[in-house]
Amino acid sequence: MDPSTVNTMNADESSIPTGDKFLAGTSSNRLKKMQKAEKDPKAAVRLIAYNLRKDGMTIQQIADSLKRSYSTVRNWLVRAVQSGVDGRHSIPQKGAPNKLSPGQQGQQGQLHADLVAGPRACGFESGAWTVPLLMRHVKKKFGVEYARSSMYVVLHRLGFSCRKPRPKHPKSASTRQKNAFKKKVEAVAAANPDHKKFAIDGAWFIAGWNIQYAWYLKGLPISCPISLSRERVYMLGALHSGGFDSEFYGKMDTAAIIDMLSYSKWC
Repeated sequence: MDPSTVNTMNADESSIPTGDKFLAGTSSNRLKKMQKAEKDPKAAVRLIAYNLRKDGMTIQQIADSLKRSYSTVRNWLVRAVQSGVDGRHSIPQKGAPNKLSPGQQGQQGQLHADLVAGPRACGFESGAWTVPLLMRHVKKKFGVEYARSSMYVVLHRLGFSCRKPRPKHPKSASTRQKNAFKKKVEAVAAANPDHKKFAIDGAWFIAGWNIQYAWYLKGLPISCPISLSRERVYMLGALHSGGFDSEFYGKMDTAAIIDMLSYSKWC
């Protein structure tokens, strides 16, 4: 039978060879060895279907045995007639063309820069990118609409992953400021070896934070600006030679600090 005469769309049982006539140049033993060595699970299943056809099974019998539809098995067998055992591999799919122009200077490059800069730099109030927010941004800036699933693909393609950030106080010290403070403390401690040493710091806690997973560039530390408008409770803690002490306060003011410093066991 001429393989070119077998059409995938209208092939019926009689147009596909069976028994030894199916893949006449390849024996059943050869197909079994190929199936055991095949690393692609989909291709391995198709090789099993080829062997069952060599055993004389009908398309429906093979479909029932492999729990596949009749049309799926029929298409596998037609491709085997047309392309031989190489037809076991899936045909690469190109997929839909990208809606944003490629390149660092193109729309994809602009979107990457916007993602790195953050939503606030793009006129949004949110401190972190979410897929719905990014869909709005892309539609507004580039006039392109993406489905949610497609936007996930774009984000991964641009090197971003979905992670949960740590909250960051808007007035928190920079790394340079922290290092300078540490050096100053070390210098004071070295100049006054007989003085009692302790470290005291404060923290506040807010009810109702709901930091969601958002999209950030892979490999970089992440943080998210937070709102300071809600009611909070404060805690002062002191680390000293005797251990660690802490106390909660309604306000972080001079009175709270004096009260914290009044602990006789370490002050």
